Amino acid sequence: MIDIILGFTVVVFLLPVTKIIKKIMKSNPQDATSMGFSMLLFDGIICIAYLYALKPMVIDEKVFVGGMGLGILYAMIHKVLIFIKDVE
Repeated sequence: MIDIILGFTVVVFLLPVTKIIKKIMKSNPQDATSMGFSMLLFDGIICIAYLYALKPMVIDEKVFVGGMGLGILYAMIHKVLIFIKDVE
């Protein structure tokens, strides 16, 4: 059970990326087309680094990766809600 919680805590590192990208896009609206790629790149780097940093500490790797998947899903829903609220 602790492995899924450890995997889900990747959210702590993914949520600030959304705020950083949002501030960059507000200051440079002409670069809005690169928003998706930059978030994908930063999120990928964070997830891979987190996976390899905590991999020696987990008992069941499949549950850990499943928790990371839930964390990524939550972060994506958060990103969509943040950017929809910004458009309105």
